[in-house]
Amino acid sequence: MPPPKKKKLVAPTRKPGPARQFLIDNFSVDDHSLVCKSGHVLFLYISAGKSILKTMRDINHRFGFEPKYGQVDSLVRRAHPFMENYSRANNQAAFAALFPDLEKKEAADVSDILSGTIIGRRLCHMWFDEDTNSQKMYYGKVLKTKKKKPDVLVIAYWSPKEEEEDDAVDYDMGKFQLAADVIAGELMLS
Repeated sequence: MPPPKKKKLVAPTRKPGPARQFLIDNFSVDDHSLVCKSGHVLFLYISAGKSILKTMRDINHRFGFEPKYGQVDSLVRRAHPFMENYSRANNQAAFAALFPDLEKKEAADVSDILSGTIIGRRLCHMWFDEDTNSQKMYYGKVLKTKKKKPDVLVIAYWSPKEEEEDDAVDYDMGKFQLAADVIAGELMLS
């Protein structure tokens, strides 16, 4: 007798993000439109589990024509950055509502930190030195995110006396630590 099949674990359904919610609100296939717009194709692409072949089949079934693979692929590739920017803009608005005293730049920096889009950016960070009981300023550059810990960033820090990045020391910093420091005014991103 063969071994029993492994059951596939299904992730709990999440609330759709702002970009997906926009597609659901404006381009769902329930609107019975006869015109195929780019938003309809993107909605079908996301609904089909990001499979271009399934999307082509759904377009053929829904609108009565068969697009070429390259047409759907090109549309998806062009739309991806816009979807990310749409989500990021909505995150900034949410942070502005949550922290009304934050300036727009600070809210944008917090949003960028939490979304992980600050790789390669330089920063100025104030740290408390326990030996001298004073604040010390350090410069830094965000190098990468940890592979197994996506909420941790690797940042190279160096003191103002060391003018080169070659003398920098790498530290692992949590995204939430950095966001809290931006809110507290101890971290500035360039």
